[in-house]
Amino acid sequence: MISFNTVCKSQVAKDNVSAVLCLSMPWNPFLACKDIHSGINYYLYNKPIVRDLKKLAVKHARLLSSNGISQQLVEQLRTIKAYDQTVVARMGGYDSCEEYYTDSGPIFKLDQVETPVLAVNARDDPFSMPAGFPSERELSNCKSPIALLEYNFGGHVGFSTNLNLSDMITCRIASDFFENVLKYNQATQLCD
Repeated sequence: MISFNTVCKSQVAKDNVSAVLCLSMPWNPFLACKDIHSGINYYLYNKPIVRDLKKLAVKHARLLSSNGISQQLVEQLRTIKAYDQTVVARMGGYDSCEEYYTDSGPIFKLDQVETPVLAVNARDDPFSMPAGFPSERELSNCKSPIALLEYNFGGHVGFSTNLNLSDMITCRIASDFFENVLKYNQATQLCD
């Protein structure tokens, strides 16, 4: 999400970044949050992530306190959304996590991308379920090409051709993608 948002917002990035590869990017933070807070995902992902975020908050208690966020308040948080509302949105200058999710959600700024993007997502990723993926119509209306490569399995950044993860598909995808971007850029420079 950070790379995607950077090429949407930063003119320096727009001018200097040839392409972006996004792996397991949550396209829609609203839906990602809903998915991560429901069913088994709440226990497998939400609880441990919130626990770790609380530890991080203790480490940076002085910074949070200087922004009006007390340690006691952070300790009461039980969900990622509550953490985003209480800490992330406030630290980022947002009035709410809804404002933060809208501003950070790639699905809401497809029309701002001026850099080729390859996004790789798994349909079983608990952080980015298919309901949040952009449609073919949405992708075809972009200024710059955005390709969404979907795998049925892979979870969150677990794309592999075998069970022991010795052949990570993402490494090959990244290598091939950037190699071709570099070849394209060199070819267009020769033509100028």
